[in-house]
Amino acid sequence: MNVVLDASNTAMLLENELRQMEYVNQSFCNLFNIDAQPESLIGMDCSQAAEYNKVLFIDEDGFVDSINNLLKNKIRVVGELLFMKSGKVLERDYIPIFKEDIYIGHMWSYKDITEIFELNKKLEQQKKFYEDILNSLPVDVAVFNDKHQYLFVNQVAIADKDVREWIVGKDDFEYATERNKSIEAAAFRRKLFNNTIQNLNGEESEYEEGHTRTDGTKQYILRKMKPVYNPDKSIKIVVGCGVDITKRVNSEEKLQLSEAKYKDLVNNLQDIIFNVDIDGYFTFLNPAWEKITGYKAEDFIGKNYSQYFINSTPEKSASFRDLIENNNAIKDQVYNIKTLLGSKTVSVYSEAIIVKSEIIGYRGTVTDITDRKKAEEQLMLAMQREKELNELKSKFVGMVSHEFRTPLATISSSVELIKLISEKSQDDLTDRIIKHTNKVNEQIKRMTELMNEVLLISKIESGGISANFEESDLIHLVNEIKSEHSFSGFNININSNRPKMMLRMDKNMMRHILNNLFSNAIKYSLSKKLIDVNVDHRESFIKIEIKDYGIGIPAEDLEKLFTSFFRASNIRNLPGTGLGLVVVKYFLDLHKGHIDVKSKINEGSSFIITIPTTL
Repeated sequence: MNVVLDASNTAMLLENELRQMEYVNQSFCNLFNIDAQPESLIGMDCSQAAEYNKVLFIDEDGFVDSINNLLKNKIRVVGELLFMKSGKVLERDYIPIFKEDIYIGHMWSYKDITEIFELNKKLEQQKKFYEDILNSLPVDVAVFNDKHQYLFVNQVAIADKDVREWIVGKDDFEYATERNKSIEAAAFRRKLFNNTIQNLNGEESEYEEGHTRTDGTKQYILRKMKPVYNPDKSIKIVVGCGVDITKRVNSEEKLQLSEAKYKDLVNNLQDIIFNVDIDGYFTFLNPAWEKITGYKAEDFIGKNYSQYFINSTPEKSASFRDLIENNNAIKDQVYNIKTLLGSKTVSVYSEAIIVKSEIIGYRGTVTDITDRKKAEEQLMLAMQREKELNELKSKFVGMVSHEFRTPLATISSSVELIKLISEKSQDDLTDRIIKHTNKVNEQIKRMTELMNEVLLISKIESGGISANFEESDLIHLVNEIKSEHSFSGFNININSNRPKMMLRMDKNMMRHILNNLFSNAIKYSLSKKLIDVNVDHRESFIKIEIKDYGIGIPAEDLEKLFTSFFRASNIRNLPGTGLGLVVVKYFLDLHKGHIDVKSKINEGSSFIITIPTTL
C-alpha cells in the first residue's frame, strides 16, 4: 500500500489520535515545501503544523479554523477548495479513522487541481458570455436535445430565473402541467419539433402562434426551429426562437382596413385626384371634380385636360408634356380652371406614371386655392404691418435701454458714495453696508450688461450696425484681450504659427467677439484654470480656437447656442444674458466668418472661429 501512496501525485498525510505523523508521502513534502525525507518525519507532532503552514494560503485564519473544526467534529469532508498565495488551487479531503467506533486518527489528502479549476473557470466565463448574448437578444431563444427536452431558455422566453432553471431537462408537456397551460399548445410544438428533426435537409421550420395576454389583447409569435447535427448526421441539438410579430400582424390588419377605406377616402377628398394618359386625356377623376367645377366626373373621362385649364400667359399655355419634360413632374403650378360658375384658381401637382422605364401617363391632384390666394393678399398686408411694428419695437427697446442707463448710473454713483463714506468708520454696521453695496454694484453691473446686450441686439435687428474694416494685427489684439483678463487668475496660453497676422477687420467687433469667448471660457471653467488659444494662418483663412477645460455643454444644447436668450441646461447659477453668442455670430457673419463648437460634459469646450483673409 505504501508503494502506491508514495507514487501518488496526491499529497497524503496520516496522523494518529494524538496528531503524531504515522505516514506522509513525497508529494506532501513537495507541496508544503518540507525539505526532508518522508520517513524521517514519522512520529512528528503535527499539532502546530496548521499555524506553521497557514502563510502559504490566502485565507490564513480560515485555513487554521477549518482544520480545527474538522478535527473537532471528526466528520468526513471531501472536495474542500483551498487557495494558495502561489496561485495554486488545492482540493482537500479529511477522512477520520475509527476502529470499533473508537477514533484512532485521520487521513489528510491534498490534490493540486489548479489547471482543472482554471479550465472550469474559463468554461463558466465562456458559458456566461454566450448566455449573456442570448439573454440580450430581443427574441426568445430555446435549445432542445433530441428528445425535445429543454437545455437552455433565455430570459425573454421565461423571465423568472427559477422557472428557467427548473425547466432544464423537461419538455413542454411538463411545463404546461406545472404552469396550468394548454396541453394542445405543447402537442402542437411537439409536432413541429418532430417535423424539424425528420427534415433530412436540415432546413428550419416555422409557424405562427397566437394567444391572448392577461390584459385581453392578442399576441402573435413567429416560431422557428432548426436542427444542428453531429458529424455522423445524428441530432445534436435543436435551436428554437420566437419573434414577436404582433406589430406586423396588426399592421397587416390595418393595411387591409386602409385598403378597404381607400375608395371612400379618394371619393371624399376635397382635392381633385386625376389620371391622364400620355396625351393628356383624363382616365380617372374623383368626385371632387364635380364639387369644384360643377361638372360630373364621368362625363369628362376621355376628354383632354387642356380644354378646361385657362392660362393668362403663353408660358403657362404650353402643352402638358412640355411642362413636365424636365423632371416628369409639375409642382404647385397655378392655373385658372373653367367651372359652371366661371373660373377658379387652382394649384396642380402631377408626376409621371412609369412602368418598365416608360412613361404611360400622369397622375396628380388639383387644389382649389381661390380662397388661399385672397388670404395671401391679406397676409402680405399683415406682414407689412408686422414689419412696421418690429421696427417700432426696435426703436422702443433702444429708447428704454438708453433710459435705463441714466438711473443705473445714478444708483451706481450713490452706492459708491455710500461705500466711501462707510469706509471712513470701522464698525460692524459699516462692514455690512459695504457688503451690501458690493452686492448692489454687482447687480447694477449685471443689469448694465443686459441693457447693453439688448441695445446691441436692437441695433442689429434694426440694421443700425455696419462694419468699419481696416488692416489690423490680429495677434496684437489677442494679446490685448489676454492682458485684460490677467486678473482672472487663469493661465492663458496663446499659440500661433506666425508672430504677426494682418487681417482686414472691424477691430471693435473682433474685440467684442474675442472678449466674449475669453470671458465665457473663464466663467464656465472648473478648478482647472487653463485656457488654450490657437491661432492658425492658412492660405485663405485664419482659424482661432479658444479651448477651456470647464463644465462643457450638453450635446442636445449645442444647436441652440446661438439663439437669443438661450442658456445651456448645466450652467446652474452662473450669471449671463443668453445674448453674447448671438452678437458674436452676427459680427462673424459681417466678416463672412463661421463658428463651430465642440464640447464634452465636464471636459471642456472648444469654440473655433474661421475668418477669410480676404473680404
